Amino acid sequence: MLTYLLHDRIFRSDKQEKLTFPNQLKVQIKLGPSEAFGSKEGYSRLVLQNRDCFVRWNANTGRVVSRADPPLEPLDVTIESPNTRFSMRGDTIEYSCPCKDLDFLIESLTALQHILP
Repeated sequence: MLTYLLHDRIFRSDKQEKLTFPNQLKVQIKLGPSEAFGSKEGYSRLVLQNRDCFVRWNANTGRVVSRADPPLEPLDVTIESPNTRFSMRGDTIEYSCPCKDLDFLIESLTALQHILP
């Protein structure tokens, strides 16, 4: 079961500008670990089936990490409609669409929060 803790949202601009609507919404989400999406090579907790794997075990902490050879290829998926664009490149998700008001902005962010694990 997934549990989300919802928080009140406070929106502000990096440039100290007032939010105006309607406007174009662009959301960028960074996922992790990067190795699971082919964005980074290196040691992680990810073990890949049917690939050579180099494993390190830290006797002091008991932590095990591995590196696949070859590593995963980066994801590159884009879904577009006339007004909306959803893309996933490596470990970065980008979503853009027209945003008519503050309620639509809140609903869009909440929907993205619930569809992603």
